[in-house]
This record gives sequence, structure tokens and C-alpha cells, in this order.
Amino acid sequence: MKRNLNQKLINLIEYYNLINANFLLSNRSLKRTTENTTLAFSGNKQEKLTK
Repeated sequence: MKRNLNQKLINLIEYYNLINANFLLSNRSLKRTTENTTLAFSGNKQEKLTK
């Protein structure tokens, strides 16, 4: 059980290392903001979803 868990964690760490390397080597920048910057602080849930 412990060995199986360790192997899963090792595989997960390797997977995330590959993702990070892919981000570092890609020419595309990360998009951290959305195009629509209006925030809905009032109204019901349906109104917020339509915005």
C-alpha cells in the first residue's frame, strides 16, 4: 500500500514537472486575466450568470 502510494505520488510529481517544463519552453504567454473585467456584485444568480 505504501509503495503503491509513493509510486502514484512520484508519477504525479513527474507529470507536473512536465507541465511546468512545457510552459517554460512554449512561446505563448500565460493569460491571467479575462477579457471581460466587469464584476457583478449585485443581483440574483441568474443575472450574474447572464453577465
